[in-house]
Amino acid sequence: NDWQTLKEYGGGILNNWGAHLLDQAMLLLGEEDPEVLCQLAHTVSAGDAEDHAKITLKASRGLVVDLELSSCAAFSQDNWFVIGTCGGIRGSTGGLTIKWFAPNSLPAVQVDRRPPQERDYGKPEEIPWQTEVWHAADSQYPGWEQIYFDLHRTIREGAPLVITPESARRYIALIARCKQLCPV
Repeated sequence: NDWQTLKEYGGGILNNWGAHLLDQAMLLLGEEDPEVLCQLAHTVSAGDAEDHAKITLKASRGLVVDLELSSCAAFSQDNWFVIGTCGGIRGSTGGLTIKWFAPNSLPAVQVDRRPPQERDYGKPEEIPWQTEVWHAADSQYPGWEQIYFDLHRTIREGAPLVITPESARRYIALIARCKQLCPV
């Protein structure tokens, strides 16, 4: 209910959180400019800026990233839910669960074309899943504070910028594209 809910001050969920999540999405998609689909809405929050954004980014090689940003959802979900061809990742800022399999470890599977016996439809394949859990508290890297450590290394030690002006311009252009596609 503050300035961040007002368009005249550059408010809205997309300006507030969009660049951070688009940064993560674009790390998955790579350098290519993706196809962009977007829905923005102002639902129940104070002010006139969008409080809900649904963004789908699709790369030409078939990768799709689906982002949902909302300050008005009744239920929270994991921050990350990644579906890959050989596994996935889910979790939030406190930690991640990574689950995967090695494709060459899968047993051969045969399709049974016969009618199901007693309406017993198929048996799921046995997948030799491996799981790893990463806890942020155990990490040598702090959370969002890391940006300041990185900036200090750039200024004081000459390290390259982690967040470059080019990447920032790219995310600003994506946010502008979303607002062009779906003005609120």
